[in-house]
Amino acid sequence: MYRALRICQARATAVAVARIPHRSSSSRSPFVTTPIYYVNSTAHVGHVYSTILADCHYRWQKQNRIAADDDPAPIFCTGTDEHGQKIQQVAEAADTPPLAHCDAISAKFKALFDSCDISYSDYIRTTEPRHRRAVEHFWNVLVDRGHIYKGSFAGWYSVSDECFVPEIQTEVKETETGQTQRIFSESGNPVEWLEEDNYMFRLTAFIPQLRDWYLDNAKVVQPPSAAGYILAMIEGGDITDLSVSRSRSRLQWGIPVPGDDTQTIYVWLDALVNYLTVAGYPDNPDFAKQWPPTVQVMGKDILKFHGVFWPAFLMAAGLQLPERFFAHSHWTMGQKKMSKSRGNVYPADRLVDDFGSVAVRYFFSSSNCLSNEAEFSADRVREKYNDELADILGNLVMRMSSKKCLKELVVPQMEVDLLPRFRGCDTSRQYEWTMGGEEVELKRLTVELLNSLVAFPDLVDEAMTYGRLHTAVYESISLLRYANGLFHNFQPWKLAKSQNAADQRKLAFCVRLCLEASISACTVLRPVILDKADDILTCFLPDEKQWTLQRCHQFIDVLVNGGEDRFAGQPLQRVTVPPFKKFQAEDKQ
Repeated sequence: MYRALRICQARATAVAVARIPHRSSSSRSPFVTTPIYYVNSTAHVGHVYSTILADCHYRWQKQNRIAADDDPAPIFCTGTDEHGQKIQQVAEAADTPPLAHCDAISAKFKALFDSCDISYSDYIRTTEPRHRRAVEHFWNVLVDRGHIYKGSFAGWYSVSDECFVPEIQTEVKETETGQTQRIFSESGNPVEWLEEDNYMFRLTAFIPQLRDWYLDNAKVVQPPSAAGYILAMIEGGDITDLSVSRSRSRLQWGIPVPGDDTQTIYVWLDALVNYLTVAGYPDNPDFAKQWPPTVQVMGKDILKFHGVFWPAFLMAAGLQLPERFFAHSHWTMGQKKMSKSRGNVYPADRLVDDFGSVAVRYFFSSSNCLSNEAEFSADRVREKYNDELADILGNLVMRMSSKKCLKELVVPQMEVDLLPRFRGCDTSRQYEWTMGGEEVELKRLTVELLNSLVAFPDLVDEAMTYGRLHTAVYESISLLRYANGLFHNFQPWKLAKSQNAADQRKLAFCVRLCLEASISACTVLRPVILDKADDILTCFLPDEKQWTLQRCHQFIDVLVNGGEDRFAGQPLQRVTVPPFKKFQAEDKQ
């Protein structure tokens, strides 16, 4: 029922704008970020998910925006966070210089992302000189604007989370050895009491501005539950001024406070500035054109740092705030959060070796881990690839472009008088069947496919605008399911043998609708399955410039308004090799 309502709403919009050139939600040059990953340990499944999610949004923005000649180069950045007490402790325990440790772990992250076909334009490391320059400049801006002061701070500190924790967010628990230990309730990590003289950031001064900004920009954080979490934190009254330095005697592995070598800049202030660094801050003359990011992806466990600290820092420095935050949930295995101690961890560096890049990208992109925890299963990775890519998409494009169904290598002409009559959005079914003598099931399938084609571009555009990549993938597979059902019931391989003119018209009608469904779905799946979608589109739509939602809207104009069918007669090719090689039973071993 919900999906039918969404299709109806999207269809109403599609009818209204069918003749208006489509423009993506952000016309700015794409600037997409992942969090930078802490190198105290190697990558896990959650890191891979965050990065694939961001990569797909970056590719989507590049694919569908209308670029201007003077636009700056698109940015997609990922990388590693390499300072802080945890890194210092891990390196000391391994008797390794901190930088050597960071070099080794960062190289593993980079190799993993390369194997997943991540299209980053900048791989940033916080140990780079350009980043130190950006952090020092940003610090001085905050000082010059009166937002940093020297003060004493005492409180519970979590080394693992690299933050002070209000006592209300701690609890005392008994350890396995029978001893009691105070922990941070959110993460379960131990905390210790710490008192020292630090530099403080006037975070409390920005609480009213933060609250107003979030209320005025209600959709800037997705999903809505994440926005509610941030607002509750801001309005809860527990936020205090933030300690933004640590004593150098305790923490040497970090960037010293400019002008005070007894203090080290707080690792989260250091890390968040990486987003400025990749935009060329502070020396890039085009920085104002690049900034701010269009999408910032993160896990919900670091939402406080990105949703409270980060915008407050930017406000204090007089810089614009990001357009969108997408905060996803955690991955589980065996219905429990992945944990090395539990032994329910799938090694991230095995993902591509075990399944291949396309299957990994498709599994994560089609799974809803935005607002809910998602379950990882090796069997499910294979099943989704086999069932949805190989069986639904692969089989359709192979059968549709076969010599049995497509005699001439051109886009079939779809005669408008064969279309069910369009009724707008005033009834439960927006197309009515006018072709006579057909079975009820065939009528129903045709109406469903037509209505889905009309609603499709606006449904997926809205989904991507608000971070719901899994919804865009779901709508693509749903559209292909309708096309498969229509193809099976129309039996075009039989119509192709007929000499009857009416049968030939029906053949062209069926193949054309399935062709358009395949083009639309592959246009949306391009950022996910990459060359696999491109190979299909190259056969069906050789002009790469048409691989956008604009092309989908133009076909809607044909369906809804009887617009000129500029695509009929265009050359195409057959798909002669199955696009997706299925996993076999022996692949599970």
